[in-house]
Amino acid sequence: MENRKVVDQKLSKVLGLLEAQPALFTKQGSVVETWRVYRGQKLGPYYRLAFRDGGRQSSIYLGTCKERANQIRAVLVSLQNSTILKNTVKRARAQVCSQLRQHKKDWEKLLQKHGLHLQGFEVRGWTKADVLSAGDRESTN
Repeated sequence: MENRKVVDQKLSKVLGLLEAQPALFTKQGSVVETWRVYRGQKLGPYYRLAFRDGGRQSSIYLGTCKERANQIRAVLVSLQNSTILKNTVKRARAQVCSQLRQHKKDWEKLLQKHGLHLQGFEVRGWTKADVLSAGDRESTN
């Protein structure tokens, strides 16, 4: 049986650590649910706060109470929201850039069929292209 008084003290210690060192947890740290087997019986779940401090893996035991673990998770999420948002925007921007490159390649292939080419987003080669008829070329000159 778990000593609730010790776990409550740990909880206040963990919340104090999260408040005292928010920079440590803005980019990393998570609440991990683990199980163990003892004499052929599966026991748990046990919760712990896992993080790296100075390059070393560290963890603090949170106990077996899911509500306490969720409380710590909520604090971590509030600390990590800005980092999560930045990473989401970064991934979305990379995806948009990748799709734009692919669309430009496809567009370039279509233009090459007519003797045109892209330079940046500008279509070049109109004077030599087979797109305009002879009458259109005279009116553009």
